[in-house]
Amino acid sequence: MLKFFLVLPLIFASPQVKVNWTDSKFESLHIRVDFKDELMGKCLRGGLEMEYAFDARLCRRRTVWFDACAELYRERHHLSFEPISSNYTLVSDRLDDDIGPQTRNFKSLEEAQAAMAEMEEVTLAELAGSESQYLNNSRVYLSARAQSRCKGSYNRTLAGISSFLTLGLVRISGFDTGWVDFTLAREEES
Repeated sequence: MLKFFLVLPLIFASPQVKVNWTDSKFESLHIRVDFKDELMGKCLRGGLEMEYAFDARLCRRRTVWFDACAELYRERHHLSFEPISSNYTLVSDRLDDDIGPQTRNFKSLEEAQAAMAEMEEVTLAELAGSESQYLNNSRVYLSARAQSRCKGSYNRTLAGISSFLTLGLVRISGFDTGWVDFTLAREEES
């Protein structure tokens, strides 16, 4: 019985999205997932690719109507293991920009996991895009989400049945933090 209570927090452990200011001018943000992903090691050892999807958007609270949000800002990370060179290759790409994907290599899984869980630094101007009403507005907040999946590792029907039968405790398809809102208070950490 004691083992059950020791394991219980691990069962309900879920990934958390964290947002921090990266500069003293409060113009740049750092978004990361605070979670040790056990699926990643299994996925990479199985010769498959792990994908993390980061989505963020600035939203403005409105009193009479739904909140208004700027265009979705998206970044994707793909991690694979190269058995011949014993390297982990991380390909990061911000979608809808003019810059191609960036590739980095790591010798250890721990280094690769740390880089995989962090979105590149992003400015408020980049998040607002062409919609300047989201800058310097006290009603604006950041909404962010992170998702993971092991590409090609599971059957969607099997994953759905497993999740249903275990009341959502077993997920073989990765994680989804859901949308999390952060106030853009001008302090060291949000």
